[in-house]
Amino acid sequence: MAMNRQEIKTGQSVDVLKHGLVHPVLVDHVLQIPGLLTDLSLVDLGSGDATSSRDLLISLIINGRRIKNLALIDADTSIFPDLIKTATAEPIASFDTQVVQVHNMGITAEFLKHYEEKYDLALSQLVLHQISNDHEASYLMYLAYQVLKPTGDLFVVNLHPKYLQYLAENEPDKFAVSSISNGRITGIYKFDSSGTASVYSRSVENQLAMFLGLGFDFVKTVPISTEAIADQKLRYRSLTEKRIPIFYLMQLRKNPANFISSTEGAIKQIKPYDKQWITITFLDGQEVRVPNFKDWTKVKRSDHIILQETTRKEIEATMLNYWIINSDEEIRGGQLVCRKQAT
Repeated sequence: MAMNRQEIKTGQSVDVLKHGLVHPVLVDHVLQIPGLLTDLSLVDLGSGDATSSRDLLISLIINGRRIKNLALIDADTSIFPDLIKTATAEPIASFDTQVVQVHNMGITAEFLKHYEEKYDLALSQLVLHQISNDHEASYLMYLAYQVLKPTGDLFVVNLHPKYLQYLAENEPDKFAVSSISNGRITGIYKFDSSGTASVYSRSVENQLAMFLGLGFDFVKTVPISTEAIADQKLRYRSLTEKRIPIFYLMQLRKNPANFISSTEGAIKQIKPYDKQWITITFLDGQEVRVPNFKDWTKVKRSDHIILQETTRKEIEATMLNYWIINSDEEIRGGQLVCRKQAT
């Protein structure tokens, strides 16, 4: 099979043409959204060189939609020229396009604050398994929740854990495992074209739990197989015969009914309120009282904290998600779950 020039150049290759596998499934399920508008706005979190975004936009336009606003966000500044080339290629897919390409979550968050509840669709394609920090991954998806319109849809595409497990057992040179624990598989993935990448794959169940805790409702998970390209490589034929998907697509929908409140700011101090609660005072004088969380005593003055409270009525529980970002842009956090007491 001929190598895909664009994938080799950007280092985004996952040994298959995303256009031939992921793209048809993504387009199909976007078009299945009930009441999908004609004029759409879209944010791509982890856009890379934007070829995948452009493929989707062109297909939506062919199917009678117009892209009135597009945001392309990525941390890899080295491929900025490729992204600009893609975004400005003819025919123009969106005449109102914002590009944020910076390796700084704080700047990304500041940009997205200006677009709260502005996007109909959010994409995260082959991004989450590249993020080693669980809290950074959940914070990125929290930002997706914030910028989506009420009932907006998030589409997440990841390498399927079963595919990585298959490689670990059958092609250890292709995927060298460093650890497997608690539904998480970590290792070094070798591209068939060239180069390697660290992979931090979480189980589908763990990913779903994260999204539900952030306030999303689950719509569907779709395994993406190699059947369409089974004749191109022995690996793909074997995966097809064993019914092992190479990717999965997860669709989530923002549900405002799951959201209770959120606040954030730079910390002035945190002190105990009682044995179970703490009082957070922000530099602007605002105060909030929350249950104490792990390592709260290690939070420093001027650290930035983000708090989000959500509810899951199906399990009669509320969640407090928190993220703390220090001056070095390191993110730590967690989730506290409070269940309704039985009477």
